[in-house]
Amino acid sequence: MRQPRRLTPSPFNKPGAPFILYPAYHMTTILDTQEQVEQVKAKLLEAGYAPEAIAVFSGEAALRHIDQDGRKHGWIARFLRNVQDYVADETQILKKYQQACLQGKHVMYIHAGTPGTKATVRDILRAHGAYETHFFGPYVMEDF
Repeated sequence: MRQPRRLTPSPFNKPGAPFILYPAYHMTTILDTQEQVEQVKAKLLEAGYAPEAIAVFSGEAALRHIDQDGRKHGWIARFLRNVQDYVADETQILKKYQQACLQGKHVMYIHAGTPGTKATVRDILRAHGAYETHFFGPYVMEDF
């Protein structure tokens, strides 16, 4: 059995996780069903990813973490989201993620900090019907 990849655990997979300003070094995506989520998780674990590198958001509880407009985290978060909205595309993606959660879909964040891990995660997600897939790198975002 392969050893889990030594990636920094995703800070987003804990209950009560903080406001997510920018999910640096994470691949993010939408999955329609819980079955897809479980299949993707199983494939990621099989590929050597640690469970701590995977975060799944669903339903109303997800809104607190994603918080597209920053309203749930005070005026500083709201200010930062307004700046993001003005200079970058992240807020449009976050709106789609929030809407997906409200529609009963699932948003997954996977820590994928290197080009090799990014390609592996991308291939697993594609094979299981994921969409709205993005990689948030330092100062750049890639669409898949």
